[in-house]
Amino acid sequence: MSCPFKQVMVLDFETYWDSQSYTLSKMTTEEYIRDPRFKAWGMAYKFLGEDTIRWVHRSDLQGFFDKVDWTTTAVVAHNSMFDISILAWIYGHVPCFIFDTLSMARALHGVEVGNSLAKLAARFNLPPKGKALYSTDGKTVLSHAVEEELAEYCKHDVFLCDAIFKELVRDFPKDELRLIDMTQRMFIQPRLVLDAELLTEVITEEKIKREGLLSKLGLQKNFHRSGIWCRPKRSVNKQAKKHGPLRRQMPSFSRSSMVTMRRLRFFVRRVSQLKARSNGRARKGSWIFLPGVRSLSRYLITARIQGDGLRLKGLV
Repeated sequence: MSCPFKQVMVLDFETYWDSQSYTLSKMTTEEYIRDPRFKAWGMAYKFLGEDTIRWVHRSDLQGFFDKVDWTTTAVVAHNSMFDISILAWIYGHVPCFIFDTLSMARALHGVEVGNSLAKLAARFNLPPKGKALYSTDGKTVLSHAVEEELAEYCKHDVFLCDAIFKELVRDFPKDELRLIDMTQRMFIQPRLVLDAELLTEVITEEKIKREGLLSKLGLQKNFHRSGIWCRPKRSVNKQAKKHGPLRRQMPSFSRSSMVTMRRLRFFVRRVSQLKARSNGRARKGSWIFLPGVRSLSRYLITARIQGDGLRLKGLV
């Protein structure tokens, strides 16, 4: 695998948490990081190949990240979806390549066994993971002593992550590393790539189907261009009084709202049922329920059936 990076940083964030209401065990990663309560206490890091592990206080994080050349810096983290999302969403930087020891461990050992940092440390005969994190539960302000303890705890996690990465990467397929990087980016930097040619074909096909349905309804050729819409709202009250039980104001359609295929098919079925019931005879008028355009509510349209034809009276 050709390296798209010149240096590899192993990092780990420590953040505010509350076991009662604000924790990853009760929230998704995105909910947790984008929550107004989010606060990073700091970060520990080291560069691959170096021994020194450093702690960066929360007040210095943005300045530190701004000085790193992320176009040539890769990152190793355990559950990088969490740490790199913080780096990207909070501090505005994304590394050129992402290594995730959690994904690597799951690929090699399976998801049935534990792949937490603590479990992997025990599996590779490394020093046990610390427990200082629990002393910060629910605390919005850290004393100097608690922060020093948390910093040492975080630096030890970086040491473990670095050692575990070196064990996992030895025989790990290089193509799988690229797949992990791509998967992480799909969450951290979601992108939607469209096939313009295929979309054009689908639009053309849908247009033909829609025109066929409109033809079955006996509607004029250009009816679908303006959509089906309600009468002006000022006439709603008169309609409600006229029809008695329907004494509620119905939202209106925009003239630009297109009639979807699902609603047209539904409409065709209801018209067919009414025609069958009337045996081809003219009816004074019939109510047909049609799913709404903009909400889950249903809109009413009246249809007058005359022989084999259908005349729309409008929406109410």
